[in-house]
Amino acid sequence: MLGYWGKRLRKKKKFSLPEVIEEKFGIRNKYLITLIIFLVIICFMGIQLKTAAIVMNSVVNIPENYAILLMCGIVVLYTFFAGLLADIYTDTLQLAIIILALILSSCYIYNAIGGFQMLKTMLLKVSLYGPDKYFAIFGQGTSIISTIILFLGTLMLVGLTIFTDPALHQRIYAAKNTKEVKNSGIFAGISYIIFGLLIVWVTIGGNIILGSGLSGEHIIPELASGFLPPILGGLLLAALLSASMSTIDSDFLLLSTVLVNDYYRKKINPIAKDKDLLNISRALIILFGALAVILALISPSVINLLPTTWVFLVASISVSVFCVIFNKGNDLGATLSILGGFLSAVFIVFIFKLDPVQYFLFCVLISALAMIIGTNIRQARKYLPERDGSKMTD
Repeated sequence: MLGYWGKRLRKKKKFSLPEVIEEKFGIRNKYLITLIIFLVIICFMGIQLKTAAIVMNSVVNIPENYAILLMCGIVVLYTFFAGLLADIYTDTLQLAIIILALILSSCYIYNAIGGFQMLKTMLLKVSLYGPDKYFAIFGQGTSIISTIILFLGTLMLVGLTIFTDPALHQRIYAAKNTKEVKNSGIFAGISYIIFGLLIVWVTIGGNIILGSGLSGEHIIPELASGFLPPILGGLLLAALLSASMSTIDSDFLLLSTVLVNDYYRKKINPIAKDKDLLNISRALIILFGALAVILALISPSVINLLPTTWVFLVASISVSVFCVIFNKGNDLGATLSILGGFLSAVFIVFIFKLDPVQYFLFCVLISALAMIIGTNIRQARKYLPERDGSKMTD
């Protein structure tokens, strides 16, 4: 979807998602979107640092806290000196490592557990809504129907997360032309499906081999360090670290671009020189790195935190992004939509303490209804007469 509709976004010739929101819905909504993006992206960076630390701790026994500092320092260093160019080249190399590692590891694990028949036997022993929840990858309902609904809902959550990811939007606005946006979107969409399934396959195979005592986030590191041949295990661990690093450096650039281009250059110092903008960007990268480290140090679990941040991102901005693409809605509708989606997620996660994955569609629905209500209120006001009844007013 992002590749198909991204062509319309690319034609706007903006630098970031908040800029696009400002053009359609005004500066007030730009500020709201920026605030939410900052909260979510900092969480994402903390999650990725935590993931990398778990890997390094499993392999070389570096304490997680030191591993977090080390990984963040490496990413900050090359992003600090080379910016978007380093991001592009390192992401390309990291993708190649990930693809090779997943293909080879999947083949090895497939043979190790006895092929498809053994996998089928293992899976048939587990009820989708029974006491063992592991193979109900996206959670479980009280029946097979509710479990399937939950699965489809989570699939929508993942898709909408990608669709609203500000870092991917930054790629769209930086693309050479609209054709590249479409082609890369199609290629990436197919790749997500293929290699996403391989990741699940490796993890399920690892659970069969190692037993179900490990938490999900530790299975692949343990599999790589204790079961796979050294070269293949090292390659798989490199793939995990590559995935984390490619996300972190993109997020560093996203946040610094938003602040420097959308706010400092436009609002504070319109005549700033390129050198000054570069220095400010570098200082911000260091600041964001420090914030991500703090979050990673206090985060108890990668798996529990990740879907929660997804829900806040999707609930807050997905409706507004769709309205930009299809040229619907107005400023009041966008404001109510952003606040409605965000606050409904706050209530579900912190007040009612419900599973955000199971109820994220409710948050999106609230956001969509708020957009409709706000848009209609604004349109109705256009036809209200002034107090003297002699004129029509906005």
